[in-house]
Order: sequence, then C-alpha cells, then structure tokens
Amino acid sequence: MQDQGKSVAFSGQPLADYHMAGKARERLVVRLLRLLIGGLVLVAALGIAYLPLAAHTPFSDAWILYVSSGAFLIAALLIIGVRFTPPADSVQIAVYPEGIKGRSGRPFQVAWREIAYLWGEITSEESNGSPRGQSAKVKITTKCTIQLIDGRSIAFGGEQIEKAAQSGHTNNKAAHTIELIEAKFNEAMLPTFIERFERGETIKFPPDFAINKDGINYRNREFLEWPQFAYASPDLERGVFQLRQTDRRRQSVQDWMVVPTHSIANVTLFQAMLKRMTQPISGYDWS
Repeated sequence: MQDQGKSVAFSGQPLADYHMAGKARERLVVRLLRLLIGGLVLVAALGIAYLPLAAHTPFSDAWILYVSSGAFLIAALLIIGVRFTPPADSVQIAVYPEGIKGRSGRPFQVAWREIAYLWGEITSEESNGSPRGQSAKVKITTKCTIQLIDGRSIAFGGEQIEKAAQSGHTNNKAAHTIELIEAKFNEAMLPTFIERFERGETIKFPPDFAINKDGINYRNREFLEWPQFAYASPDLERGVFQLRQTDRRRQSVQDWMVVPTHSIANVTLFQAMLKRMTQPISGYDWS
C-alpha cells in the first residue's frame, strides 16, 4: 500500500502545513544526553591520542590513529546532532489535494485511500477570571490521529491560548490543518463509502458504530432502524455527536445516542452517510 501512495504525484503548493515541535522537557533531556555522550567520547578520544605521547610511545600502530579519529568523528556527529536533529516526537505535516506528506520520526507520503481511520478533536474553552481591563482568553485544544491501512499512525496536536475576540479555527494552524484533512479525506472517500454501502456492506466507524442498509448499530447492543432515524449532528460547544430518533409515526423526536465527537473514527464520513439517509418531513424543522 505504501508503494501505491508513492505512485500518486503530489503537485503544487500545500493547501496547509503544520509543524509540531517535540515536548520541551523531552527535547532538553535528549540534548543533554547527546552532549554527555559526545563529551565522554571526546574525552576518550583525547585519552587514546594522549597516552602514547605521554609514555613517549611512537605512533607505530595504525589502530591508535584509526580509533582516535573514529572517536573524534562520533563525538562531532553527536554534538552537531544536538542542534540539527529534530526531536523524536516532532511532526511536520502538509496537506495536498492528493493526500498528506511530511515527517513523523521518518518521512511519509500518504494518499487519501491509504488512510483507514481518522480521529480529529478541536475543543475551545474560555478561561474565567481574567484581570480587569484584559480581554478574555480562549484555550483551543487540538488532537488528530491518522491510522493507515498498513498499521502506521501519525498524531499531532497541542494547546494554544488566544484572545476571545481573535479566536477562531482559521487562526490556529493545527485546527485549520485538522479541518482541512477531514474535509479532503471526506471528499476523496465518500464515493467509495457510498458504493460499499449500496453493495450491502456493513461500514464500521470504530470503536462503537456501524451502519448497513438495515440501520445503525451501536456496540452490537443497540440498533436503530432507518425508518426511526431522524437526523444526526455534532454539538461543537459540548463536543458531542447527537443521533436523534422518532417514533414510528414520526411525530416526536428524542435523543437516541449522545457520544463524544472525537470518539468516532471518520466522523465527517459518518455524518455524511447519515445525512444521506435523512428523510425530512414537510412542516418539520430538521435542521
């Protein structure tokens, strides 16, 4: 599957890009460890070169030169790596019409069809008790996990504090990147999902939901037939996904299931598939 992704040509400039640096504490530990190892190797190299001189021993053995030179090289690479090597948990990701590419430990290039499941979470929380004269602050928390068909996964996200008046997903690069990934993945994969559904397949949205031509299955314990399905929508303020049901005469509506939005894999595709099954009734507001 990786070869199939590489066969897709990623053209033009990325639609969005995001870089998440490694955790500050972990970056400091890694750098200190590299400096310590590099320093020890350097001291060992100097010792190997100095001891024969102190003992007035001629450099007749070539191995002394080889070992000391190699040790100097290793020390230099370790110390230089402190400055230029990205932290192990850093992520660079760019969104293209054809897919995503970047670096997460190692370089990757992934076409939309290579993604098995996508979890995205964007939550906003306004802080209370701001000092008088200062604008209220909003903390935006973002999380995204992309699981590939071959078992690999890519994760990124973080927290950002913004002024309430200036807050918005378009101002937050992580949130904007997540929304764009979901939109492009949905655009690329929805026709395939519809085709599978029409063939009679059961489409899973882990960990709890699955749909087929009969209705919606929740944890293999609750089942809602399509005639009783009203509509579904995410409540972004509460961070939940609501599924509503009607009675058999479709005269009243009530909650069937309310779950955290971020707990549903491929939630935008899930919502799109449910929307196709909605049958509005004249005179009733289904929005």
